[in-house]
Amino acid sequence: IDRTRRDWLSRLNFRMSCSAARLADRIIANSEAGAAHHASLGYPHARIEVIPNGIDTGRFRFDAAGRNRLRDEWKVAGDCTLVGLVGRIDPMKDHATFLQAAALLAVRGERLRFVCVGGGNSSFAKGIKALATQLGLDSRLIWAGPRNDMAAVYSALDIAVSSSCGEGFSNVIAEAMACGRPCVVTDVGDSARIVGDCGAVVA
Repeated sequence: IDRTRRDWLSRLNFRMSCSAARLADRIIANSEAGAAHHASLGYPHARIEVIPNGIDTGRFRFDAAGRNRLRDEWKVAGDCTLVGLVGRIDPMKDHATFLQAAALLAVRGERLRFVCVGGGNSSFAKGIKALATQLGLDSRLIWAGPRNDMAAVYSALDIAVSSSCGEGFSNVIAEAMACGRPCVVTDVGDSARIVGDCGAVVA
């Protein structure tokens, strides 16, 4: 997290956490990157243990019926490739980079469609949606808002994207992979470690 973008209370809370961490018997991090980052900020390295997030593969698995239902709802034809970003509309998720990449791809193929799933701060979202319009994506891009049927959401995608500029352990990547979706991710946090050879990692 870029704490310079957070309010004073968030920054104070983090400084107090650093001090209190010296009293802890064990500190649990959910990513190797998070463990290293916190150690560099003063957390006692010897007491940090990494326990990666677990994904319920009974819930997150490919859902053919859900795929068809959502693609019908979003008016995405069966022969179209649907590329999606799942995550709150927040500077850290870097929707702007996703949209710029989508605009580059859109001119190369008529059968490409894009979707953003998730809510966020309305004023920030307004600016991101204006960028999509400026890039000429309105006819190719779906703003799906927040959803609860996430296995169906992932299954509806052909490619899942995480363009974040910061992550720890990304549940979205792991959930998408559990649903059989290849992922394109930025090399932040443990994203590359999670994807392995089941997708592509970019700078």
